Amino acid sequence: MAKPRAPRPASTVATVINDPKNATPFTLAELAATQNEWMRRYIDEPERYEREFKVVQLFRAEESMGKEPTYGDECNAYLQVLRSQLRAEGRL
Repeated sequence: MAKPRAPRPASTVATVINDPKNATPFTLAELAATQNEWMRRYIDEPERYEREFKVVQLFRAEESMGKEPTYGDECNAYLQVLRSQLRAEGRL
């Protein structure tokens, strides 16, 4: 049985997403497009994503301490950045 997790402070998301004007819900089309862009970049430049393998240790450590991992917030922030870039390029 999994340990109960301590609630995450509400301010966590605000500290991760630095551009509040882009902190809006994704449409399904935007979410699919940003995830496809993430995969394109991962395929083209895998070295940029080496950190992902290191983050597994942090994720496990946070869970073992009963904390909700911050990885999801970081992913959300990165998808917000990708969406902004896709919009700026006229691809969304």
